Amino acid sequence: MEDPNDPLVHEAPRTALDDCVRENPTGAILAALGIGLAAGLLVHLLRPQPQPRSRVKQLLEEIRERLHDLTDPAMEHLGELADDGSDALKKSIACAGNAASSRLRSLSSKAAGMFR
Repeated sequence: MEDPNDPLVHEAPRTALDDCVRENPTGAILAALGIGLAAGLLVHLLRPQPQPRSRVKQLLEEIRERLHDLTDPAMEHLGELADDGSDALKKSIACAGNAASSRLRSLSSKAAGMFR
């Protein structure tokens, strides 16, 4: 009976394989290529295909991210323009308020002078 721990027991099949590869290297390469293609095809066929709904969801998410990347600089610029516009409006209101206030003071002093 052979001892399974004996290194010579495992050496024989490996030696036979080495001899076969050395005698027919082209066949060994073609066999390895065929095994690799078969394994790749098997993995491809066994992988679950994405459902159409999840694929559409993924595509829409990618489109949303790309649009966000494209529009983000424009939105920042629009924010800056809105800030500038609000500052200009505040200054205009302040100037108009000052002008209206001085006009009211002038009118009230004229009205007061009429009643004296």
